[in-house]
Amino acid sequence: MKVHLSEEHQAFVQSAVAAGTYATAEDAVADALRLLQEREAEMAAKFERLRAAVGEGADQLDRGEYSSSTVIEILAESERRKYGDG
Repeated sequence: MKVHLSEEHQAFVQSAVAAGTYATAEDAVADALRLLQEREAEMAAKFERLRAAVGEGADQLDRGEYSSSTVIEILAESERRKYGDG
């Protein structure tokens, strides 16, 4: 596979090789792809946790487990409990 990099990216890779961070341009690109794979996996895991949390919230709503209070009211109540003013 041939990949064409922008001049900016070429210069970045070349400087990383010149600095000794990577032995070759291929090593630098391989590491960049590894980092991209890690980031994609982390994003997928975050999305799955979010999907699960939304599902849990929907289930709680179906069971009638919710509050009609606003977020500000809930935070104020939490502060009162934390500091013993209520």
